[in-house]
Amino acid sequence: SHLRAADPAAAIYPKEMRIESSRRGVPRLRANVTATVPETLSISIAHKDALALAMVGDQPVAIDIERIETRADSFVALAFTDAERALLVAEEDAATAITRGWVAKEVAGKLTGVGIGSQLRTLVVDARSGDDLCVNGRWVHTEKLANYVIGWLRQ
Repeated sequence: SHLRAADPAAAIYPKEMRIESSRRGVPRLRANVTATVPETLSISIAHKDALALAMVGDQPVAIDIERIETRADSFVALAFTDAERALLVAEEDAATAITRGWVAKEVAGKLTGVGIGSQLRTLVVDARSGDDLCVNGRWVHTEKLANYVIGWLRQ
């Protein structure tokens, strides 16, 4: 009870929450068996193949995962400008770089609550620092895990 008083989100157990989806498919945490889940608690969920990720925070969060693979030229041309492609591939092989860029855009899109679909060309990778990519002024941390790239962001 002391922990809950100091930080209400710190002592919430999984059975106290349920996940609902908004009309746009955005996951939301809601109280399940108690009334102790703060309205400000945020969740992001991602999956690829047999892997699944979730991130919870007391502020908006976003997470994504994609398998590293060679993408079709038509996909790359649709998803990234020439400047973005040059920035991405300057530090690593094209398959990893393009996957990393896509993950960063997905994360940034999730954080807006709209997703990447309607924002594909307005979500712009404009800087890179190692594995971190800046999308529209927000830094998305990415990491390579085996044959996947994971990315996440807290607002």
